[in-house]
Amino acid sequence: MITIKSKNYERFLKRLKQEENETIEKYDLKNINDKDYTEHILFNVRREVVRLFFDNLKKRIRNLEEDIVYLKEAFPVEMSKKEDVFPFQWMLNDKAIAKTLQNYRISDVLNYVFKHRKFYRERIPYEDKLHNKKYPYTVFLADKKFYLDMAKDIGFTEYSAKKYVYALCKAEIFIKLKQHKGTLYADGYFTEWEQNKFVKRPFLKDEKKYRKSLKEFKL
Repeated sequence: MITIKSKNYERFLKRLKQEENETIEKYDLKNINDKDYTEHILFNVRREVVRLFFDNLKKRIRNLEEDIVYLKEAFPVEMSKKEDVFPFQWMLNDKAIAKTLQNYRISDVLNYVFKHRKFYRERIPYEDKLHNKKYPYTVFLADKKFYLDMAKDIGFTEYSAKKYVYALCKAEIFIKLKQHKGTLYADGYFTEWEQNKFVKRPFLKDEKKYRKSLKEFKL
């Protein structure tokens, strides 16, 4: 026998028993000698209750699945079991982009920058024209030390580090803001999801222009 300890299931059994009892009383089934008829009536009652419970359960599961998808998209860092954020799944699912990622160290560069970027309130903040909102940039200062540290961390030359930042800027995955003891770049922006709590959002999204940029990426 299957034992289910769910409170929802316990409520379902209680409702099922209640509906059976009400049907027995309503049709005076206790005083009917035809067992087949009685069982037919009770079967129809049970079927309706079971189907309703099952449909509601599927709806709750769909809602939970939608919530899981939202959390993974809205909080990629917080939801990630691993330290690295990139590549996103949609990048791996696209064969042309996946091939680019095999040929170039894009994911390594993006992950390095993602870990080292900072909160920065530019006088002219990032404008989300789609939602008509403004957000503070997330930035990194690309000076000699930054390039040397990136090169050491990833395992290539300082020259390669500079080429990757330039190429990703050309692809609009990074945005050049200004010169400030080096070059100040933005790789995304922060959105506030609770008071004084911010979520990092990269510019790189599953959009046509970024797919094109990744497919055509060259150093």
